[in-house]
Amino acid sequence: VILMFVYRMVAVLITPFMPVVLLWRLRKGKEDAVRWHERRGWPSVKRPDGPLIWVHAASVGELNSIMPLIARLSTKYPSVLVTTGTVTSAKVAAERLPQGVLHHYVPVDCPRYVKRFFAYWRPNFGLMVESELWPNLLYYGRKNACHFVLVNGRMSSRSFARWKKRAGGVIRALLQYFDVCLCQSERDAERFIQLGCNRTITVGNLKYDAQLPVPDEQLVKQLQLLTNKRPIIVAASTHSGEDALFLAAHKALSAIYPALLTIIIPRHPGRGIEIGQLAAKSAFYTSLRSRGDVPNGVCQIYIADTIGEMSLFYSLAHIVFMGGSFVPHGGQNPIEAAQLKKTILVGPHTQNFIEIYNILESHNGVRRVKNIEEFVLAAKSLLSSVTQMELMGQQAFDAVNSQIGAVDRTIQALEPYLLDCVVTQDYAK
Repeated sequence: VILMFVYRMVAVLITPFMPVVLLWRLRKGKEDAVRWHERRGWPSVKRPDGPLIWVHAASVGELNSIMPLIARLSTKYPSVLVTTGTVTSAKVAAERLPQGVLHHYVPVDCPRYVKRFFAYWRPNFGLMVESELWPNLLYYGRKNACHFVLVNGRMSSRSFARWKKRAGGVIRALLQYFDVCLCQSERDAERFIQLGCNRTITVGNLKYDAQLPVPDEQLVKQLQLLTNKRPIIVAASTHSGEDALFLAAHKALSAIYPALLTIIIPRHPGRGIEIGQLAAKSAFYTSLRSRGDVPNGVCQIYIADTIGEMSLFYSLAHIVFMGGSFVPHGGQNPIEAAQLKKTILVGPHTQNFIEIYNILESHNGVRRVKNIEEFVLAAKSLLSSVTQMELMGQQAFDAVNSQIGAVDRTIQALEPYLLDCVVTQDYAK
């Protein structure tokens, strides 16, 4: 494929400049000051002897979704390496990976770095999570006898249309590197087949099996005492353009519920200060989690601009609105809120998680609102009825609970491939 050749040539040409790019990212806090050499393929830890299973997840969401799978793999196979690409995901890996599982930053997709990575780690098997399709990683992986399976595979309608229209040959070539694609749904499987995948198996979404992060018990108690008897709305994973809407909603709702607390959790924590300034212009008493503030009795808008504390703030909420759905982003994942039996509202744009929202809607576990005016009306109604909120929360929980089992099905589908690779490696020795 010509585009694949062009991609590899461009990657070769930009390699001399990548250290400068990485240093710039380091100054922005987007790279690890201690371990940034890993992004150039240099290792930080010793490779264990024997066969090695490698799992690659892009960032925090993908890593959290496959933690149960990693735990199962680590009990069945001697050596597991996990790679991710972000500083925040490395922190999550340090806190949550099972003992003995190694973490490494994924190398930038330049041939020199990728070849260095494979020369050292020599993985026998690579599990790529969801839609991680890096051309050089796949190309040089197969050249180094690494077999690949796509796990928890998904293909949104937007991505499917783009691949098919603009780069059908490229995606077909990339999918040929995979022995099999394990997909979240029949719709995803059909799209992968149409794009050129040789074999798919529908196993369900691993995110339903993911264990919730457990927030600090003392902190939960402290926040519950501070917010006792206050109605609380959490706007979760908001994107630019949505925060102002929830400030307007707070103004309208606080006329009826004067003690209302609105917690805004931006999708990108770096926007916390910007949201705080926006709230200050509206004369709201505002506090930021990143500054160590707590939502005291006079706080009206609390900005939770940190990483990995979603379940902490969900635990306080009466209503959770899933962000990215009032703007044409495609929505955010509602599973964690549903697992905590929260009353979930969402806007019209949910195409990134269409299967999950369809399941929730079939159980009456989510309510859609077209705009912020409808959100205000829905919130008024729900906050006046604890029974109604509890019922919606239970229905959301029942919906996601009905989908558990993807880890078992994934392990079952993987075993023939994993055993074959491990046995082949041992025989080769």
